[in-house]
Amino acid sequence: MARMKVCFGILFFCMLAACQHPNKFHDARLQQLMSWQDERNGNQLLKFLEDEDPEFRAQAAIGLSYINDKQSIPALLKRAEIDPEATVREAAFFSLGQLKGDSVGSRITDLFSKEESENVKHAILIAASKCGQSEWLKQKGPELSKEYPAYYAEALFYLARRGDINHDFKSLLIGLLKEDESCFYAASAIARSSILLNVADVKAIQEIIAKADDNELLPLYAALSKAGTKAFEILNSGYLSDTSQENYLLRLAILKAVKSFPADTAAIFYNRGLIDVNFHVREIAAEWCAGNDAIPTKRKIDVSLNEKYPRTKYYLLQSLIRFAEKHVGDSISAEIKLQYKREKDPYTQGYQLKALAADFDNFEFIEEETFSSPAIIVREAGFEALLGIRSDKRFPDYAMNWNKSSANISLEEHFASVFRNAIETEDVAMISLAAAFLRDTTLPGYAKGTMPVPYEDISFMKKVIEKIHLPRDIEAFGELLKTIRLYEGKPTEGTQKPDFNNPIDWEIVERIPDDQEIEIVTSEGVIRLELWVNEAPGTVGQFVKLIKEGFYSDKRIHRVVPGFVIQDGCPRGDGYGSSEQTIRSEFSSRNYEPGTLGMASSGVDTESCQWFITHAPTPHLNGRYTAFGKVIEGMEVVHKLAVGAEVKEIRLVGNF
Repeated sequence: MARMKVCFGILFFCMLAACQHPNKFHDARLQQLMSWQDERNGNQLLKFLEDEDPEFRAQAAIGLSYINDKQSIPALLKRAEIDPEATVREAAFFSLGQLKGDSVGSRITDLFSKEESENVKHAILIAASKCGQSEWLKQKGPELSKEYPAYYAEALFYLARRGDINHDFKSLLIGLLKEDESCFYAASAIARSSILLNVADVKAIQEIIAKADDNELLPLYAALSKAGTKAFEILNSGYLSDTSQENYLLRLAILKAVKSFPADTAAIFYNRGLIDVNFHVREIAAEWCAGNDAIPTKRKIDVSLNEKYPRTKYYLLQSLIRFAEKHVGDSISAEIKLQYKREKDPYTQGYQLKALAADFDNFEFIEEETFSSPAIIVREAGFEALLGIRSDKRFPDYAMNWNKSSANISLEEHFASVFRNAIETEDVAMISLAAAFLRDTTLPGYAKGTMPVPYEDISFMKKVIEKIHLPRDIEAFGELLKTIRLYEGKPTEGTQKPDFNNPIDWEIVERIPDDQEIEIVTSEGVIRLELWVNEAPGTVGQFVKLIKEGFYSDKRIHRVVPGFVIQDGCPRGDGYGSSEQTIRSEFSSRNYEPGTLGMASSGVDTESCQWFITHAPTPHLNGRYTAFGKVIEGMEVVHKLAVGAEVKEIRLVGNF
């Protein structure tokens, strides 16, 4: 009987394994190609570009897009023109677009009329837009908008992302809004352009909104920000509609669209947002209040007393400290300081310090807590609060009357020591923030283009940069290196990249089925996702390895941008942490839809362990961040997660 149980167990395991689909990386030559791609070895990839197997040629073409080497463009153009396989031509055009070779844009567009494959024509239009072919896209607009409206609209979005969409494209884009397949990207293009909409345009969009679905409504509302108060009625009706009341993302989109309104008019919307049932909406409304005084003091006090979400509560208190009568602000500051001392949650303490920064009289309290707190989250938030004080437009007036009790120095001189102290803590968040701030030549109190702190001796920066742990802390290294170069009068262009230190672990990748699923167990519920190992083997392999090591257990969501993303995977909990290894970017033609799993980075090839999930379609991430999976269950949980929410564990589903 025991023997039969063992045999049955083996049979069951084999049947279970058979249900999983192996990925494509069991081919040794494909592994070698992907390794060359991972190592950014252009010479070897060019050899594979001539391979007999079209799958290898296509992958080699994609691999060349990661290498910022224009010498590969002639070979890619050749593939794009003569390869008999459409998949290879499509990959070649994708790569040409990623390389953004403006000088070859006309070569790309010349091939459009000769191409027969619909997919390749799509790739040509995207490549043309990324290569800046605005004149061609404008001239061909009437034809393309009729024959290929969806492809053309998407191309115009990428052109808008470059800043190349102007008023000449308006009639084309308004026309594309009327077609279901092109509405989303056309609206997204308008929202990211310099186009201004008139009353007739608003009326046309109103008719389109009446029949649009939720994903189309998001960019349509964003596009109406280009109409100013001419869009008041349609946005007001949209906010109160049953559709928006059922989908908080739509209410968020409208709140963002009315930011350009005069404060008194925008306050009509934000006043509603302050008592919204959704905490994301309340946060956006309260954040607006932190910089605007159009909502009465009593209203903000009443709302803050009932607000349970800390981020929203302290945005409101920040607004009161800044805009209410002095005695009211002083009373609130005093109460926040008492609460701060009792508070156990570091994220809430961070919000409290940022609220206190609204009154410069709290400067010394914030400084003391920033440099004395044992909590990483508090130190990082406190330093951001100090930077907020220094960049506040009221700073010059305050600086005239400030006097450090312990030394007769100016506030500008004191801030020079604050920046130096921050860098000398050797904390990566402090280094990154201080170094980037020291390159800002637009701060109030100085002529534009003037260095905020004219250090004569930057030896302290050079000592610290030598101690930065690489490649783990590549972001801090890159920021400080740029600042050192600026003080030395050297060019700061370019992104610091880590040395190649973590090749793809093919032993792990081979074992990952192409339908591998994971579960993210949070304090709000479970999110189930599928991983895309066939498109991002290095990323998925590293992610799975870290899961098996328990790296993602007992973390907290450190970043939430309402209507955009949630982000986690930081061992520090503030977004400046990393693992000991970096991995390479793995871009693809996958578009970022709601629930896409992406890998965070501080530049190409700097990815490590931090991941994010999108709340909504986010096309500006396409081709710029590694997409390596998507949510298949639990999207409602994603929308519930706030900063500080627990990620108890990430676990693999099945018998990996």
